[in-house]
Parts: sequence; structure tokens; C-alpha cells
Amino acid sequence: MMNYFNSIKQNDALKEALYEIPASIFFVIFYSFLIGPIIGPEGTAIKLLIGAALFALVYFIETNVFFPKVDVHIIPIISYIESLRRNDISIFLYRLPGQFAGAVLAILMIWTTIAPESKSLYSFEYFQLDPFLTALFTGFIAQFAYLLHFFVMVRMKIASSVLRFFIFSAGLGVLFFIVTQFGKITLLNPFGFLAISILNGHQGHIQTIFLGVVIHIVVPMVFISGTHFFLNRVDRIIEIND
Repeated sequence: MMNYFNSIKQNDALKEALYEIPASIFFVIFYSFLIGPIIGPEGTAIKLLIGAALFALVYFIETNVFFPKVDVHIIPIISYIESLRRNDISIFLYRLPGQFAGAVLAILMIWTTIAPESKSLYSFEYFQLDPFLTALFTGFIAQFAYLLHFFVMVRMKIASSVLRFFIFSAGLGVLFFIVTQFGKITLLNPFGFLAISILNGHQGHIQTIFLGVVIHIVVPMVFISGTHFFLNRVDRIIEIND
């Protein structure tokens, strides 16, 4: 057992990934009691704008609180983007379980201690309107998230990490506003939605679950990967011409 914990201490990537658990707990709780109630089931444009601003603020505060120790991602697509950028898939694979565990623990805490009467904090749907259109929209949102991360967190020449985090968080707030205008896309809080769905005992047909996995996991990863490799190719061409 001691050897197991010593191996964790010696693995920096795994040690950093453990911080995703408390970060996700706080994020889902803030989302549930601060952002969700303001938006409501039928959010007006003003409510969605306020919710988007709060989403950006919560993400900015959390990333800066943890930043002196570790760079937390909270949102799985951010971990996937970082894994591509650093050419290290372990970043994504290590952080994913922590993000999921944090979301489940947050929902359990809400049910058992904070608001035991609440059993439907989220309304989860695998897709709205048309599966193809939902997948396409989700893919473009994921692509926008990659471009936002690429130009703000990688390319932008700003010495202050706090300012970069602020601009990036504001960009995520814009994405949140676009997503909530369209419908209940899970991309910016996937494990919060999934946790409440699992703990509520929601079950779907195998075909519906398969479509959900394709729409909310496979398609965003494909769009992000395609954008990443396209930009890398462009960079190589520019370097060769120079």
C-alpha cells in the first residue's frame, strides 16, 4: 500500500490530476446553486447572459485558487486539448476520472447534506431537435473551445497568467451563452449532467445511449483533433516557407 502511494507522489501528472476532484466538486456545487437557478428551465436572454458571466467568473476564480499548486481543467475537453498540445494522452486519461468522481461526490453532497429534497438539479437529454444537428453544433463548439485555448493560452503574448486565465474564462462564458441559447448541450459541464442522470436511475435505450456517446464524446474529440492537426500542419508549412 505504501508503495502505491509513493508511486502517486512520484508521478507529477497523476498527482496534479488528483486536484481535479475538489475542483470539480466546487464547480458542480456552484453550478447547481448559483448558475442553474438563475438560468432556470426557460432562461431569457438576460438570465442567460448573467448565467454566462457567472460561469466565467466561477471558472476564473477556481483556476486561480488552484493555480499556485496546479493547473486544474475541470472541463474534460480542456484536458483533451492539453493532452494534444503537450502530446501526452495521460493528461486526459488521468484527469477524466477525477473530474467524474468530483461531479458524483458533489451531487451526493447536495442530496445528502445541502438540499436532500432536490432530486432533479439538471435536465439531461442526449440530444435535442435532430441528432445530426446536435452533434454538428457540439462539434463546432468544441472546435471553438480549442481555438480559444490555442490563441489565448498558447499564442497570446501576455506575461500575466491571471490575465490570460481571465480572457480564457470570459471566452468560455461566451461559449456557455451560445450553448444555453441552443439547448442542454453537456459539453461545458458533462459530468454534472451525467452524475445526476446516473444517480436518478435514468435509463435509455441502447441506441439512444450510443447516440449520446457519439454526440457528446466522439464528435467533440474528432473536431478538436482535426483542428489541432490542421493547425500543426499549417505551422509546419509556414516554418518551411520561412
